[in-house]
Amino acid sequence: MPTDAAIEVENVSITFDGVKALDGCTLRVNRGESLGIIGPNGSGKTTLLNVVNGYYRPEKGLVKISGRKVNGLPPHRISRMGVGRVFQVTNVFTHMTVLENILVQSVWAGRLGRMRKRALEIMDLVGLPRHLADELAGNVSGGQQKLVDIARAILPDPEILMLDEPVAGIHPTIKEKIIEIVDALRKRGKTIVVVSHDIPSILRMVDRLAFMTAGSVLMVGDPDEVRRSSRVVEAYLGV
Repeated sequence: MPTDAAIEVENVSITFDGVKALDGCTLRVNRGESLGIIGPNGSGKTTLLNVVNGYYRPEKGLVKISGRKVNGLPPHRISRMGVGRVFQVTNVFTHMTVLENILVQSVWAGRLGRMRKRALEIMDLVGLPRHLADELAGNVSGGQQKLVDIARAILPDPEILMLDEPVAGIHPTIKEKIIEIVDALRKRGKTIVVVSHDIPSILRMVDRLAFMTAGSVLMVGDPDEVRRSSRVVEAYLGV
């Protein structure tokens, strides 16, 4: 049955070494919206992304992508359902060229030749100069490596893109470019989920904001209302 929800997480729990990383976590991401997730370190933000795209299997609860239950599906199966992921830690193949890194996603589909033109166009989209196409990825800056990660994630044209701390620790010029990329994808109707500690940046990238603490979503709503909420301030400050 068709659904307006791109992602549905219902009462999900998962435990590591006796500690509940997610504790009855519930969240809905609407199709075509950009949702930001904020919260203190250890609140479960990255774990939630890992559950959604299959790196972790929840012990309890339900995860759906476009109305389809995905509990237990491996990451590559969920990726083929139109879910892209950019990880917090930049993860390029340093001894491969920038273009080869971007094209990695196309190898499994047997479309390497046809995707080269698209990969070059995506380099333009994310602000990677084409003269870097044949440069080893290990030789470009950390910010440019992050752009390579983003380009690789969007090569298959996913309907859903999840980004974990995409603007952390990078040059302001690259940060601004990433914000522009997310805005461009929003305008194309893509569903975006962004985890970030950079509040000023995330407010420019999202339609709604979710606040997580202790493995659960405490509040979801208008970004300004969420960040000014007394419950959110108390959770951040521990008072």
